[in-house]
Amino acid sequence: MASRASISTRVNRRAFVTGLSAAGVIATSGRARGNDAAKLPLSALNLYGPVDEQLYRQMRLIMFSPGGAQELVNRLWVEFKRTGSYEVGEQALMFAFSWWRLVPLGKIRIRVAQIGQEMAKAIEATFPDRPAGPFFAATFAGTEGLARGVLDSLHLLPANMKRIREGAGKYPDYLYGMTFVLLGKLYIKLPPFPISFGDLDKGIEFLEQGRSRLEGIVAIWNLVYAEAIYLKTKDVARALEIVTDLESKIDPPNLVTRMLLDSTVQDAAAFRQVLTDGSYNKYTWDPMLTQLKSSL
Repeated sequence: MASRASISTRVNRRAFVTGLSAAGVIATSGRARGNDAAKLPLSALNLYGPVDEQLYRQMRLIMFSPGGAQELVNRLWVEFKRTGSYEVGEQALMFAFSWWRLVPLGKIRIRVAQIGQEMAKAIEATFPDRPAGPFFAATFAGTEGLARGVLDSLHLLPANMKRIREGAGKYPDYLYGMTFVLLGKLYIKLPPFPISFGDLDKGIEFLEQGRSRLEGIVAIWNLVYAEAIYLKTKDVARALEIVTDLESKIDPPNLVTRMLLDSTVQDAAAFRQVLTDGSYNKYTWDPMLTQLKSSL
């Protein structure tokens, strides 16, 4: 088990603040939300607790701003180092993913993905038998590849695919089976052999394996499945129906699924746009490459 001291040398508050604020991550409005996030009780960030909609509407103004998300990651990471709590470390990783979605594409987005990987590896070293570390290490490795460009990151994929497959076998129910979404997404988006190991039918098969856990709860499943169906059938109407009116199709039981619903509604609108205007290209377009809006 890694010592808490060794964890703090891998990722620390100074790396977040000086490395990214100075690079221009936080605009003026972002700093204001960062100040709000500094006042938000960490007890309000119970990822798996029931959602108080009135409180959530107030919190999301903080959680869906670059400055607010970054400050929450900073605070949670400091608390993780202080307490060694797995739950707090998992919260930090969740909000690091939101932070990644909120910053601009380019070097800043790549750096946030790298920070997420460092955090995840530190948590995995401390809690080798818990799922958050390996899951988010694979997730942030994938998001770094997306930020760099899928076709420019193919050499990184074999090791990451192995990690995701191992996670699916060891922790199939983590986050309602999100590893099946990761696997499905990789297989539907990547070029086929001999360039890479993309396989549309296999991708759909993984999404179907996760359906019973994810459908109706985790909105991102609907979006990835809709993209797969479009690629398989070229039926725009059928694909868009899957992501139409997600708020009535998804019943999020907790904060993490509620946040995913909000972000997926934005992503579904972007998907609708590229299918409607004919600009969709599976290698160059991905919902994760859009920058989430601070206000939803």
